[in-house]
Amino acid sequence: MADGTIHLDFVSDASFVNAIEITPSDSEGGQPIRMLAGPAVLLDNEGNSWLPERFFRGGRRTFHLDSLPKEANSRLFACERYGHFRYFLPVIPGRKYRVRLYFSEGWFGTGNGGPGGIGSRVFDVYCNGTTLLKDFDILKQQRGGSVVITSHGVQPTAHGMLELYFTPVKNYPLINAIEVSPEG
Repeated sequence: MADGTIHLDFVSDASFVNAIEITPSDSEGGQPIRMLAGPAVLLDNEGNSWLPERFFRGGRRTFHLDSLPKEANSRLFACERYGHFRYFLPVIPGRKYRVRLYFSEGWFGTGNGGPGGIGSRVFDVYCNGTTLLKDFDILKQQRGGSVVITSHGVQPTAHGMLELYFTPVKNYPLINAIEVSPEG
């Protein structure tokens, strides 16, 4: 942080730590954040590590192993966070970031064995008050079973935070994975 100190926040009574490793970054914008809505680490086809989600508040987690998209890295879509939720992602103030949001509809639609179809789940996604997605419908957008939406030039707050919040329009929003990487 600006005061030259590394700040660690433990946000629940059940928080604990066994070890901490601090390593230098090759980038002035920090290391990429790659996280899944699932409980385990995943190594994708490009050799990137995806960690279990953190920095979230609200929502619930579920999984849809029976309806994974038939594409490369399909395990990115095995779990989802849904409901009323937000993420508070720590980044470096004054930098710009690329934010990738990974979605796959695992409940609605005949291909998933659930009711409804296009228009069954519609939601908005905001980052620090800026609209990233408006009236977003996964089933309307997905090709091959998933949708990856990329936003460029996303700026953090002055204290180095990307606050992503998911707002329902019809039924609950969901997310499968999030990737944040520095630009430039």
